[in-house]
Amino acid sequence: MDNRSLDLNLLRVLRVLLQELSVTRASERLNLSQPAVSAALNRLRQSFDDPLFHPARRGITPTPRALELAEKVERILQDAESLTTQMDFDPRTEPARFVIGANDFGLFSIVAPLLERIHRVSPQTELIVKRLSQNIGRQLAHGEMDVAITLMSTPVSGARVRPLFRETFTAIARKGHPCLERPLGLDDFCALEQVRVPAADARQADPIDEALAELGQTRRVVVTIPSFFSLPQLLSNSELIAVAPTRLARHFEGALTSVALPLHVPGFTMNMTWDSRTQESQSHKWLRSEMEAVASDPVLAGRSSGSGGALS
Repeated sequence: MDNRSLDLNLLRVLRVLLQELSVTRASERLNLSQPAVSAALNRLRQSFDDPLFHPARRGITPTPRALELAEKVERILQDAESLTTQMDFDPRTEPARFVIGANDFGLFSIVAPLLERIHRVSPQTELIVKRLSQNIGRQLAHGEMDVAITLMSTPVSGARVRPLFRETFTAIARKGHPCLERPLGLDDFCALEQVRVPAADARQADPIDEALAELGQTRRVVVTIPSFFSLPQLLSNSELIAVAPTRLARHFEGALTSVALPLHVPGFTMNMTWDSRTQESQSHKWLRSEMEAVASDPVLAGRSSGSGGALS
């Protein structure tokens, strides 16, 4: 092995190649050209005196030597990164850039008020919001995002989870809707025509329908839409009702009225999760503390705005 030709930048290329198993995807993640990544791979091959990867039907396949190096390379890079992440961070003067994974409810309830809050104390901070995938652990482990806002309460391997807030559900309808003339009963609720917003993850059961099924009841869903934020437009001039997260219902108070549900529907907890490699980073600690502060301020969260898809 030729140590003189090896540096941390080459090890970072090796780490991403091992994760992506594709020179094309690795170049995109590293923000390098494909020839630059190929050149780095050639240097790595010379340094370790091993091909490291072989062409495969889709991408590349690591050699036994590359697989043997994977854990050691990760440990070396994490140790090197910890030298800088443990330094003091002053949000008032230091620029920072964070990638946050969130669905639209996470964007509404946390990211929007977070931006309002941190812009006052850290105007150089940039927030980038990415859509969550089905493999949040991979996104975190590969550095594709710094923290995710999710319903996931059990941490994936190498990640940590902390609750942000507990949310409940409420029914909403237009002001003056006949259902407001008296307390909403279960039979009336089931008979009313309703708008349903399903979970973005099709594998998740609808909590309203599940609670009704336990009572031997069903509701009249006449339209299913992908976004809670379309509800004011659909409900304001119709006899339709819907069920939405309470924080969101408060945000719609100008156009709609909240109605207590006539049955118990379990709520949900919004959590933040992050990769263990950023646990001791002072800038990431600051970001997580700001997110917790926003989550504990329902009045601020209720002022947030946003648009997009369904809760997941």
